[in-house]
Amino acid sequence: MTLASFSQEERLHLGRHIHLNNHNVVLAFEITGPLKPDLVEQAVEAVTMRHQALRQHFPEGNRLAVAPRGAGVEFVEVDDVVPARRLERAIQIVAKHWDRPYNLTTGPLLRSTVVSVDLDHHVLALMFDHIVVDGWSLSVLGRELWQLYESLDAALPPAPQFPDFAWWEREYLQGERLERPLRYWQRQLDGIGPIPASGLVDPSCHAPRQVGIANQRLDHELAARVRRFADAEGISAVPVYQAALAATIRQHQHGGDPADVGMLTMVGNRSDPANDGLVGYLTTRAVIRVSCAGDPPFPELAQRAASSLWGAVRHQRMPHSLVVKHLAPDLYGVLATRVEDIPPHVYFNVYEDRTSTLPQPRGLSVRQLAIPTPRVPRGGLDVGVRSEAGTVTLQLKYLTDRYSPRWAAVFLADMRRKLAELP
Repeated sequence: MTLASFSQEERLHLGRHIHLNNHNVVLAFEITGPLKPDLVEQAVEAVTMRHQALRQHFPEGNRLAVAPRGAGVEFVEVDDVVPARRLERAIQIVAKHWDRPYNLTTGPLLRSTVVSVDLDHHVLALMFDHIVVDGWSLSVLGRELWQLYESLDAALPPAPQFPDFAWWEREYLQGERLERPLRYWQRQLDGIGPIPASGLVDPSCHAPRQVGIANQRLDHELAARVRRFADAEGISAVPVYQAALAATIRQHQHGGDPADVGMLTMVGNRSDPANDGLVGYLTTRAVIRVSCAGDPPFPELAQRAASSLWGAVRHQRMPHSLVVKHLAPDLYGVLATRVEDIPPHVYFNVYEDRTSTLPQPRGLSVRQLAIPTPRVPRGGLDVGVRSEAGTVTLQLKYLTDRYSPRWAAVFLADMRRKLAELP
């Protein structure tokens, strides 16, 4: 019997029968040219058979099973609107399919749909439950799918399999290899816990619950200044943004003046190069703890954020699910439940444009297509740094029953202002 990974097991603990659209993932492509349906079906089948993760389901408890085959491809035509609006309609169809719940017990947890916009214009969408893929996996699948469309005999390297990773993880995280990272996280999370409370309140907010979005675009000069500052400090730009966010959180916090600010983020959990081609849910949450003690100047704050991020990366083989299970068992599985049950917290991530790496089969132009998906900031606030088409945008998603549009706009403007003060 194969057991699920630790991260999958936490999701199954409380969230097996809970449908949240945050659990749904879509990888979509806009294709121009004479797309061949039979080659699409063969390529999707080939990539599904190549990666066992795409055929996973979870019959009972924490057991992982792999189906012998995938679910095939559904074909849909857009013919109910004028030609100028057919792509918009195709995106709407994909978004509707994306929002359908999955049955983790029986599967399938991958659905594939081709929407024909016109004779030589199509949208292909692969839709997953997040429990079987992470963001890195989508990049792997995007490359391999179009290589296999070009030729089913494409010279792809042997694919590592997720059930093997899940087995290895359980074998590896035992004894001192479990206790050592647990001791690190116990020290690191002392006083803030594995889901750090944001301490952010907007007393003026009395609206019904929806998802609000605020954006602050960084001009090219400011984005370049962030990169130069990071280079001068010997760190990446990520902890620079985390430090700006931590300073902004502290500025807006109510109920005391805590010396440390905590936020959740994601780390890849792919420190072994052998996992570069592995499709599955390896990514894990991690807590970034930024000490604001002593009101340090921004360069020092950025170094503290970098130190915390580096510590999370060094200990990424210990999934957040195990940290919660051992250090705060009452919170185990809560992040897979309803928003009402989740402690208020801030989630931070960096999103980079990866579309340039797609293969281009002969006769086709393929580009990755963004599908609008109304993801809910389950802790109340999601802060993202989005790098797309050469531009950098700060984005804040927030629950409108906790924070007003004005509060969100001021918060994001304050974060941008802290970046603008960089030398």
